[in-house]
Amino acid sequence: MTVLLLDGGSRDEAVKLFEIPAPPDVLALCHQALDDQRAGFRAVIDLEAIAHHPRGDVTVAQLFDFRILDLTLHYWDLARAIGADEEIPSELVAYVYAMLVPLEGFIEQTGIFGSGPSHALEKNASMQTKLLDLSGRRP
Repeated sequence: MTVLLLDGGSRDEAVKLFEIPAPPDVLALCHQALDDQRAGFRAVIDLEAIAHHPRGDVTVAQLFDFRILDLTLHYWDLARAIGADEEIPSELVAYVYAMLVPLEGFIEQTGIFGSGPSHALEKNASMQTKLLDLSGRRP
């Protein structure tokens, strides 16, 4: 979807991608999609150009942040699911956390991240724990 949006695709075209069934070799498709996204973002000249995301028009810079957020959180989800190392690089945690903190009220109201923040963390919780909690994950 990201590559379609970077190429000027419409919101309707992006939504239709959700209807396509997953192919047998999902891992190869994921690798190709990441390669295509990297190439698409590298080709961008104007970070303020508009992409017609299914949730509404966003700048290319915002689309990039959406991808970073999505990939970071789902990295943790997958690591947890398969019993792999769940540690997210600290710089990435700080970047994504700073992006999400201003949206805390929105997160709570919309349920975009399930139950959202628990408001039950200890003050000395790690930044990663704070990020995961803010995004409705309870490690």
